[in-house]
Amino acid sequence: MRQIRLNYELLVIRFMNICNSNNAISNWIFAYGSLMWRPNFQYSEMIPAIINGWQRDMCIISIHYRGTPNKPGLVSGLKPGGSCHGRAYKVSDEDLDSIIHYLDDRELITNVYTPEYKEITLQDNRIVKARVYISNVYHKHYVGNISDNEKTSYIKQGVGSEGRSIQYLKNIIDQLSKLEIVDKGLNNLLQLCKNP
Repeated sequence: MRQIRLNYELLVIRFMNICNSNNAISNWIFAYGSLMWRPNFQYSEMIPAIINGWQRDMCIISIHYRGTPNKPGLVSGLKPGGSCHGRAYKVSDEDLDSIIHYLDDRELITNVYTPEYKEITLQDNRIVKARVYISNVYHKHYVGNISDNEKTSYIKQGVGSEGRSIQYLKNIIDQLSKLEIVDKGLNNLLQLCKNP
């Protein structure tokens, strides 16, 4: 019964995105979390990019990839405000449908994200629309308003099918470092995680 409900929720999300006039199909994907180091799809171009009006935060409870229902971890999401540096991938027309299907299966496992098409600015100043997975702030796994100490507890305990939540955090910091970006908030969280 739970699987039927999740499939129904996924169909509703996909239908809403088709109906949304802002969601014109694009060949660009914006990555700000694990897609930066593990896209797992073919792309013709990869370039640093920034999205304005949205900021990265460790604000999503993970009960699959970086935690379990009994010991949830934390992963990143985009919430309103600020800006976020990441990577943009361009994919071919031929591969687009299968890649979107793959990404939706991967990112919408609990429907805590909503896929949308937003303007991003590429490093070479091109402005394109890209598919972005935005946090659903009404979802029970969204915790964008908890304290850093509470976030640290989730990050330290979380271990899921893709590994430890703290390693996920380190991977984001490492990817941003390669882009010569310092995220003080993420670095502060990592430092707190090192405390006993």
